[in-house]
Amino acid sequence: MPKCRYRCALSIAIAKVLLSLNNAHYRYVYGVALNSEASSAEAITVLRYGHEKFPDNIDILFALTTIERDRGDTAQALVYARRLLRLRPADPKLQRLKAQLESAGSD
Repeated sequence: MPKCRYRCALSIAIAKVLLSLNNAHYRYVYGVALNSEASSAEAITVLRYGHEKFPDNIDILFALTTIERDRGDTAQALVYARRLLRLRPADPKLQRLKAQLESAGSD
């Protein structure tokens, strides 16, 4: 997506978040968009606040897990991965993610 279209879409997402603070999906989209713009610290802030308001939201938890992992904070990523597995204990994708994080944390 060209930069100007991406920034326009990000601006719309920001407006929707501000207008709809009780919408988990908008918080998730905004957090992921911030991370895509190399603003992972801001993304984590938005997503953590979203997780506080919506503790059972799989998308927000998965984003927190993967962004923390990519930032190198394996311990925090593992905390979120364990929360994900409490919500979806039989999900093989989440089981693999947790196992990878545990393995990376023991290096």
